[in-house]
Amino acid sequence: MIKSRINKSVIAISIVFIFIAFMISINRYSKYLKVKTEWQNNKLALEDVQKEILEIQLSLEKYEKEKSEFKEYLFNEQDVPSFLEGISQYAQKASINIVDMKTKKFQEVVIPNDIEMTQSVLEKRRRLKNKVSGSQESEADKNFSLVYLPISVMVEGDFWSFVQFLSYLEEFKQLLLVSDVKMASSREYPKLKCNFTIKIFSLRDLNE
Repeated sequence: MIKSRINKSVIAISIVFIFIAFMISINRYSKYLKVKTEWQNNKLALEDVQKEILEIQLSLEKYEKEKSEFKEYLFNEQDVPSFLEGISQYAQKASINIVDMKTKKFQEVVIPNDIEMTQSVLEKRRRLKNKVSGSQESEADKNFSLVYLPISVMVEGDFWSFVQFLSYLEEFKQLLLVSDVKMASSREYPKLKCNFTIKIFSLRDLNE
């Protein structure tokens, strides 16, 4: 009788231990699944971040390449004196007389909203890249803006000489624009008086 009770007690205790062990196993397995899910989510998030960083790098490389190619068609500040000298030489070659020529201050080119938004996104991505990599802003990383230098010119000469003068200006590799052309006749016909503005373009850091 006593032996039977002992056996029953042992069986009951065994069942309790088995149940406890089973519950512990379930709890640990539940924690394992939770940790595994978090790890998988973190892995996916890391892959997304790495993909975005790669896209940023490609965008920056493309932007820097296009900026470098574009800069070849822009004037440097030290190019201005030689350009003014070139204008005088072309005027003499085209047989027109320069009455007056004045340079003004550099002015920022107004950029359309869609281009400005693209540049703003690229700028934010560039700063994020520097922050992540811990690198300092270099000369090439400065926030350059497209600007133009207006040069007001007054000349005298006949119409076809003026046309020839404009064709000489086209020989410059750098980007320039002739605008605000105004012609008026003079007493010495067919000589004309002509006022116009030449805009030459450059990249400058407006924060400096």
